[in-house]
Amino acid sequence: MLAPQVLNQAAAVHARQTLHARLAHRVGEAPRFVSVLGDNPPALLGLPLGYVLMGIALAWSAIGLLLIVGADSRGVRLVAMAAFTLPALWLVIFAPAVVIIAKALAAT
Repeated sequence: MLAPQVLNQAAAVHARQTLHARLAHRVGEAPRFVSVLGDNPPALLGLPLGYVLMGIALAWSAIGLLLIVGADSRGVRLVAMAAFTLPALWLVIFAPAVVIIAKALAAT
């Protein structure tokens, strides 16, 4: 026979899952960050647009990192940070929105 703690934990898990299912059914569930990035279409060169955007952000950050590490002056580091690293961060943040907007525009 199972201990009362195990039964209480199982009941609590079931109650949470039931509540989550009811709330998701009632208001709909927002897409998650990573799941939107892999949607195809929209595509660019046959690859999902989200993956292409993440690859661009990775390359952009890598260039910025190489410039920052190789720079001798503080000014070059600041310019590399402002021109490469920070825009790549914004691309990572807004890539899911870009994919959702591209999907909506393609549907119309």
